[in-house]
Amino acid sequence: MVLADDAVFDLARGEAWLETLGLTLAEAKQLLRATQERLLAAQAAAQLAGQRNCQDCGRVRGSKGVMPVRFRALLQSWPG
Repeated sequence: MVLADDAVFDLARGEAWLETLGLTLAEAKQLLRATQERLLAAQAAAQLAGQRNCQDCGRVRGSKGVMPVRFRALLQSWPG
């Protein structure tokens, strides 16, 4: 599944040394946050798309408009 065409994380390093292998803690946190934001957005869109039609008659349910949704977790909330 492709969530987006743009990059989630850009890692640019100079020469490869033993000390620079792997991710730093800051890089890992940045990668995790970007990945969680993309996955949460894709999961929410898929869930909402599945709830758009009535399960009994198949008609499209009415909408009261579009507004931003904020998802909250224990230590952070999305978006931003």
